Amino acid sequence: METFFSPAIKLSNQLSFKAKFILVSLLCAAPLLFFFATLSQQQLSIVENINYEHNASRFIVPLRNLTEHVAQTRGMTNVYLNGDQSIKDRIVQKRQQVAQDFQSLLTINQELKAKLATNGAPNNFSNRWQEITQNAFNGQAKQVFSQYTLLISDILNFMDTIGRQGRMLQDNDAANSYLINSLLHTIPNQVEALGKLRGKGAGVLSSNALTLENKLQVSALADNKNALILNKDIEYLFNEAPELSSTLSGHYQEVKQQLNNYLALATTEIIQADTASMPAKEFFAQGSQTISSLLLLFDRMQLTLDERMNNHVSYTPLRAHETVLALVCRLLLEQKKKNISYPTIRSMNFYVSFSLNNTTHETKYQHLSIIIIYKTNIHYQLMCKHTYIKQSAQQQA
Repeated sequence: METFFSPAIKLSNQLSFKAKFILVSLLCAAPLLFFFATLSQQQLSIVENINYEHNASRFIVPLRNLTEHVAQTRGMTNVYLNGDQSIKDRIVQKRQQVAQDFQSLLTINQELKAKLATNGAPNNFSNRWQEITQNAFNGQAKQVFSQYTLLISDILNFMDTIGRQGRMLQDNDAANSYLINSLLHTIPNQVEALGKLRGKGAGVLSSNALTLENKLQVSALADNKNALILNKDIEYLFNEAPELSSTLSGHYQEVKQQLNNYLALATTEIIQADTASMPAKEFFAQGSQTISSLLLLFDRMQLTLDERMNNHVSYTPLRAHETVLALVCRLLLEQKKKNISYPTIRSMNFYVSFSLNNTTHETKYQHLSIIIIYKTNIHYQLMCKHTYIKQSAQQQA
């Protein structure tokens, strides 16, 4: 063992006390610097991922609106092509809403297309929408319905792509993951299934075409598979974050009730019926009401996700600054208290100035609170030091 340490002992014997002290300090500082560099890299990576998620989430609302309004246009056009031409003015109004939705989507895409590699998909959707609407009133009901359905399917697929490109599906927070899955997949799929059922069912009732083929198609659309998946998503979300139950549970229970009622309505009025007794507009209106309740839940969950992500973004840099500040102050306090000096305070003041100058306005108040606590502790230790020196001098005298 002595042989192993002999080179270090020889080197140490050749150094002065000051040099030895500096060498030991550097050896102690090296692992701390490595730890700080690793911690900073981790925090920056977290912030980068959250910023990607936040950018991607900006696409969700316009895509949600676009899906809703295109589906409404599809359903009303199907009713129109099956004989009820009194609905034409409402179709024209809804097309104007869709045009506004596309404008919002294209504006966001212009800003973020490079970051999220959208590859011109929103522009492609807009062009296809214009082609479909130009010929919709003169086309065959089944063909036009299929064209709208394919467009909506591609929009939903694009929503999933944005979630992947924006790293939303890689969120480390379990509750956020459940929210994101519901927003990108479960609720949009349920809304689209209801939109198909609403459009198809209204068309069947409008033309009184209760054939076996139509009944089988409506039966497939009235399946509760998506409703069960949504129930599972909500259950896992509330288990992971019980505090969200107070804000989302009431909305979900309302959605669940309306969804079950509408699926039952499709069964009694179309699947099990021999003749059409319910007006097509009423069936369409009840479907729209059910979809609206689902989209209200979607909006609540979207706001909840935004709040959680924004809180995470603002807290992460603060946590990094707080950790460094805690390390600095703790090292100063845990080394022998008599070693604390006014040069130490000047060093702390330099760090404080650097920390605040590199902090956003929203978190400066929190930083100041932490800094005041640590600096108060150091000043208190200085007072103790001076009191100790004074008492020692009096005892020696």
